[in-house]
Amino acid sequence: MINARFGTGITLEDLKNLGKTILKRERAFNLAAGGTTADDRLPDFFKEPLPPHNAVWDFTGEELDRVMGFFVIDSISRGNLAKAYRCRNIF
Repeated sequence: MINARFGTGITLEDLKNLGKTILKRERAFNLAAGGTTADDRLPDFFKEPLPPHNAVWDFTGEELDRVMGFFVIDSISRGNLAKAYRCRNIF
């Protein structure tokens, strides 16, 4: 629909890569702002059963850390993230 509306040639792979890039940049920004793994945790009420199916958030902290670890920009060290964003104007 995007291609039809705007006359572009965006592929599904392009959209996936765009999503990954956005998430990595957001994660890098949060780390540069002093965020830690503790900030990745959801409030306890997410662990309460949610009717009608009584679904709960049942991911462990370790599982969440593995997923969130994917969203780090490897080429820029954590100590240099804020400087990199200012100098390279990544956003």
